[in-house]
Amino acid sequence: MPAACAEVKEARRPVIGLVMKTLTNPFFAVMEDGARRASNDAGAELVVRTASRETAIEQQIGLVDSLIKMPVDAIVIAPADSARLVPVLVQAVRRGIVVVNVDNQLDFAYWQQFGQRLPSLVTVDNRKAADAVTERLLRGDNPAVAATALIVGGIPDADNSRQRVAGAGDAFARHANINVVGQLAGNWRVEDAYEASLAFLKTHPGIRYVFCANDMMAVGVLQAVQELGLSGVAIAGFDNLSEIRPSIAAGLITATVDQNAEEQGYLAVQVALDLLAGRPVSTATLVPVRVIDREALGSSPP
Repeated sequence: MPAACAEVKEARRPVIGLVMKTLTNPFFAVMEDGARRASNDAGAELVVRTASRETAIEQQIGLVDSLIKMPVDAIVIAPADSARLVPVLVQAVRRGIVVVNVDNQLDFAYWQQFGQRLPSLVTVDNRKAADAVTERLLRGDNPAVAATALIVGGIPDADNSRQRVAGAGDAFARHANINVVGQLAGNWRVEDAYEASLAFLKTHPGIRYVFCANDMMAVGVLQAVQELGLSGVAIAGFDNLSEIRPSIAAGLITATVDQNAEEQGYLAVQVALDLLAGRPVSTATLVPVRVIDREALGSSPP
């Protein structure tokens, strides 16, 4: 009888914890949609936890700690900080919890100091994508005319911010007539990018090109440009948020990068489920990206 009971006993659904930076950035709401679709497809339970804002790193650490104590079977995390989340995630691994890194790459060199196997990663080639959208920003640039550029990064300790800043720098460096005269930290937020760029543009009103490491910051820079009454400033973002598409269609922002947040969320949960089932997975999965400009959207706002 006990054996028969064991045969008919329903297997427990795996529980996946999804930890993201914030839902105030629509990018992560889209990522959650993909993660939820993957968990529903597999019959798994998804527990979503988000910090109040992208700079609330200690809060995100606390969210991971709470999932360890639940406990969950796996944690899929888009870390706000590449290094500071590592110790608590290593604790999760030591408790037998699978960890999958999505979007912003953790500091893998730091992780290895703890003697643990690196987590699987689902992300995009941020440097290459930033290079591509910056080249789109520079389309039509006159190499005979000197121009200045500004780069607005996210949280300085986030690997995806560093990679995007480097990629924009790669593209600008290939144009000898362009001088990058400033690099600001917009912390991924509209308000921070607006305040930082407003102060900078007051003293550098001749800026021709601005690369922003996400769309939220591109919105903040656009607000500053419009408030100062500046013209001829070309702005690029990163994320392809629905909120920014009307500005691209209107020619106020030149281009952005679609890094397929939903697919990142879906694949990250799928990788976690594969690991729990003992199936082989890739150590790194790169999701394809696409540069989105006015031509890609069409001539009218969506």
